[in-house]
Amino acid sequence: QTRIKFDLQKQIRYQTFDSLPVGIIELDRNGNVVFANTRALNILGKDVQKVLQEEDRFGVYDSIRTGRETSGQTTLRGKSLVFTTFRIPGGFALIIEDRTAHEKLERELTEAQEFKAITGIISGLVHEIRSPLNALSILLQGLILKGNLDTEQKSSIENALKQIGRIEESIRRVLTIARPVQTVTEQVNVKNLIDEIAEEFHRKAKSQGKIFNYSTTLEEDFVMNLAPQGFKIALENILTNALEATEVGDMISLSVTKSNQHVVIELADTGKGIPEDKLPIIFEPHYSTKPGGLGIGLYQTKRIIESLGGKISVSSQPERGTVFKIYLPYEYSAR
Repeated sequence: QTRIKFDLQKQIRYQTFDSLPVGIIELDRNGNVVFANTRALNILGKDVQKVLQEEDRFGVYDSIRTGRETSGQTTLRGKSLVFTTFRIPGGFALIIEDRTAHEKLERELTEAQEFKAITGIISGLVHEIRSPLNALSILLQGLILKGNLDTEQKSSIENALKQIGRIEESIRRVLTIARPVQTVTEQVNVKNLIDEIAEEFHRKAKSQGKIFNYSTTLEEDFVMNLAPQGFKIALENILTNALEATEVGDMISLSVTKSNQHVVIELADTGKGIPEDKLPIIFEPHYSTKPGGLGIGLYQTKRIIESLGGKISVSSQPERGTVFKIYLPYEYSAR
């Protein structure tokens, strides 16, 4: 009867452990795993004993040898884990908490706060720059309208107005960082939308002596939830990037297909490519391969695609070309 009562208590205790959101592992005095709850198995895998013994990264066996309780933090298979060991009758217990998602959320919150502060500064600076620029532009245009300038003077003023126009365009592009990403979706005929973007781009590519091929396997009536304006900006950004990375006679190919769960958009070019060491940072703000480039387009594209629940990736070989792939889930709905 005592044995049955003991087994029942043990069963209740293990069932309670199994419902907890942390990993719990019991080891005997020899370091053998006696019990591991479901959460521990999810974190460490089925072979808990082997994982614990590898490098003793949780300090369990050191605790068993020395009798000291320990705590700390480590990483395993990309997971950030916090752990504590403590003595129990007959051995030691290990508690593991997976902090990966929590730390990711903290990073995103910090980045969002930093982003908000930066965009506030940008908006203020833009206002300070635009006001005198507008005044200067009006003044210069007034001088031209008076008509009492010689050819050289008029040419100099027109050139100055062009430079002001360039600054205005740079300001406009910088402001795109500060704007919230459009996430309000609607039912969109995706094929029609991409057809229109491809047709417009074909004219641009042809005018620059570049070859553009477009193919799609989407049905004529294929519809999905999409933020059309944001998606159009994202796709046009990578098309423009391909145009600027290629020379006369180079080829740019856009293909749109469907997998089981995604619309897959692939954009390939035969341009100069991207150095391997630059690939990890091309989606970061202010990175650009173009002299005088602001590095906004690809950063903005990544933000838009991710806001739509999708992913974007890139591969490249110097002097052979670059391939961008976008994956958009069918069943996306705005969060």
